[in-house]
Amino acid sequence: MNNTKVSRIVFRLHGSFLIILTTLLIVLSSVGTFLGIGAFAWLHVDPITETGFFQAYSLMMTIATVLSGVGIPFIVPPHGFFILLQLFILSRY
Repeated sequence: MNNTKVSRIVFRLHGSFLIILTTLLIVLSSVGTFLGIGAFAWLHVDPITETGFFQAYSLMMTIATVLSGVGIPFIVPPHGFFILLQLFILSRY
């Protein structure tokens, strides 16, 4: 195997792992914010922090899709979704 093929395989593995990790973190932080349970239960008390997490998670997902070679519009929801979710979180308090 040449170096280009090995690099492509490594990038796809890292990108796939990052997609799984990002999805898991989005679910855990959302459960912590809305239900107040789990590792991110403290977000229920301070939900403004969730806004920064969603921005970081969308950046992580964008990097993951570039690394894995998957098309970005296929995986990452439109940015408007994150804005609406942030407004929903902020409107709770």
